[in-house]
Amino acid sequence: MYNKVMAHVLSGLDGVSKIFDDIVVHGQMEEKYNERLEALLKRLQDKIAEHF
Repeated sequence: MYNKVMAHVLSGLDGVSKIFDDIVVHGQMEEKYNERLEALLKRLQDKIAEHF
């Protein structure tokens, strides 16, 4: 169940992957890494807000 939910939540986010129970963010430069991290955090916040 967790794997399906996380695959759905993380789909479409460039440079973001899931390894077991970890979420990994990749970026060549710090700026790109920060953009991807911000996008991930926003996505997680939005998905949590949908359920509460």
